Amino acid sequence: MSQPVIHANEEVRARSTELPALATALDWAEKYLSAPHPDLGRPGVVCPYVRSALRHNTLWFTEVPAATENAARLDARLTELAAVFTGLDPVEPERATEKALIIAFPGLPAEQAPDLLGGMLRRLKPAFVDDGLMLGPVFPGNEIPGAHNPDFRPMRGPVPLVALRVLMETDLPFLDRPIDPPHLRARYLRAYLTRLGTRISLSRKEKAERTLAALEAEAQLR
Repeated sequence: MSQPVIHANEEVRARSTELPALATALDWAEKYLSAPHPDLGRPGVVCPYVRSALRHNTLWFTEVPAATENAARLDARLTELAAVFTGLDPVEPERATEKALIIAFPGLPAEQAPDLLGGMLRRLKPAFVDDGLMLGPVFPGNEIPGAHNPDFRPMRGPVPLVALRVLMETDLPFLDRPIDPPHLRARYLRAYLTRLGTRISLSRKEKAERTLAALEAEAQLR
């Protein structure tokens, strides 16, 4: 993959006519992710960290303009972009929650989005979580349910894109979801406990450890 061009959110806003797909993604981040939603299932905004990234000008954007015809090519692009993401400011571990990378796919046909973007969680999430990263596919009609309200569809958006950020303490509900098989949930929880360590609050640490022990006991009974 050629070296990607990365834009900070203030640049995207200033060059919105030149970067229409990224400007649309930025609008979505500002108006949807940074606002409350009545169906979210918890108080607060849809994504609690986006406002901070916008304020620090560390919500990063890039696009893959060519259509991505197959899963292998998409996965390769995302894996390489994950490596790029780790080098974006801020690089200090204690400030990593201030940044995220939004990758737009303006050339991706809408009919391919459910398989290619929706399927990437099955293909890539285990390895990404192992590396301390979270990724989420966004596209019109995305049926992935919310973690706090199964009837809510938080990952629907105006253009096909993927959001990438670091693993956070509050991600526990996204790592222990009934829609995932037990062995994957156990893998995610091990990565959560290993990656975040003492940065996890005692209550969440104990909950993660209890759930992991139950999943491992279930696996032994099979």
